[in-house]
Amino acid sequence: MDLYSLQFRDKKIERVCQRGKSKFMQLSLQAGEGIEEHLAPLLLAVVILKGRIAFSTGNQKKEIGELEMLTLDANTLHAVEALEQSIVLLVLTPDDEEKREGIAQ
Repeated sequence: MDLYSLQFRDKKIERVCQRGKSKFMQLSLQAGEGIEEHLAPLLLAVVILKGRIAFSTGNQKKEIGELEMLTLDANTLHAVEALEQSIVLLVLTPDDEEKREGIAQ
């Protein structure tokens, strides 16, 4: 069993841990900071632990708030901007499932 602190960090992007092919990354963003458009090679889950961000893909833009999660298919161009000081947990994992099921859409 491993325990990790997810407190706001000085470093904007930091790897928390990796298990097999799955990676857990933390974003610590001040209001107005962000990450320019880029691709993630794996399925991406974006979990807002604190704060609020704007997440954009192509011409779509969504605001995501504290304790909300967004998922994104691998190799989808996207960008992130913090609307307030935010702590974001990113989970990158291979998408091995043919069928995806969720509790809420």
